[in-house]
Amino acid sequence: GGSAGSADGGGFAAFSYTFDTDTSGFALTANVADGGALATLTWDSAVGSPHPGSLKLTGTFNNFNQGMNVQVGVSPPANLTGKMIHALVMLDPADAQAFGGTPVQVHASSAGFVYAAGAELHLSPGVWTDVTLDLGAPFYAAAGFDPTQIVQVGVNVGTGTVSDGGVFPGPENLTFHIDSIVAE
Repeated sequence: GGSAGSADGGGFAAFSYTFDTDTSGFALTANVADGGALATLTWDSAVGSPHPGSLKLTGTFNNFNQGMNVQVGVSPPANLTGKMIHALVMLDPADAQAFGGTPVQVHASSAGFVYAAGAELHLSPGVWTDVTLDLGAPFYAAAGFDPTQIVQVGVNVGTGTVSDGGVFPGPENLTFHIDSIVAE
């Protein structure tokens, strides 16, 4: 599994979750809404980047504005001042034949569960995408977000908002692989 550790001296803590042997403590915390099948989170020993082993997140979406979230607690709180959190995320190539875009974003919470997130990126099936959160300049941060006290890190995937006159092409059973969640 991954590791979480702190560097001595400067008070900086960094982490690396590589999912080589297990889910490294990550848990599913939000399921697909509105009557979709409950999402599942498992460890996949065969698929990963750069090495085999990843989180496998599967759920059925049946409308826009639905999402699934995986996250882990960081203890003790990590000082990630000036750091970037990366996650490699791939939409399974067998899925989403009709579904064009699946927004994904990395998020973190500081002490008191004050939330911040990186910009949403759209995935192409079968392509590992580096999704980031710049803790020095988050795309979104709630008032009081403190990068010196990170207590939770995660990845959220969803169906996005409805486009002009858009009709959801679902239901869509989607599988995502998440790997190499690191702060550097």
